Amino acid sequence: PPKAGALRNYRHHSDGAAGVELFTLYGESAERGIHGPQGCYLLQGFNELERGEVRVTIEGSLVKFGRVLIEHEYWGQRLLVYFYYLLFRRGTALPGQEQAQRVVESLEPSAMVAEGCSAATIRFSTPVGESLEGASQRLERYAVDVIPTIEQALRGGS
Repeated sequence: PPKAGALRNYRHHSDGAAGVELFTLYGESAERGIHGPQGCYLLQGFNELERGEVRVTIEGSLVKFGRVLIEHEYWGQRLLVYFYYLLFRRGTALPGQEQAQRVVESLEPSAMVAEGCSAATIRFSTPVGESLEGASQRLERYAVDVIPTIEQALRGGS
């Protein structure tokens, strides 16, 4: 099983009823820390409509996210999902001292286990509502606000 995980919902007053759901997972091996959106959402009855990548400037650096647009087959609800994985190379005692690398590509966890990686999944989603552009802007604002804090915590910082 994973070592630690969290699922939280956040809402900003300027976004009205639309919020952002954050999912993080950390595992001491890649096979326990990688949890792609395909597994969660497709098993809940969502179908993938689009898949691609998006880049967001966070603290002066371009961060690449996987981007998936999904729709529930019965309810018709559409969600926009951004995600990436943070891999930690083993060789030191604490995650904060390991070299971390962001990965978006669909990699097989077994390949990363062979490389001796621990891993974290960082994924967030929001309802599309009336505007895909509005959902994209909401996720990008959220990424800029919280990704530095999440990564600092995962790397063992305070």
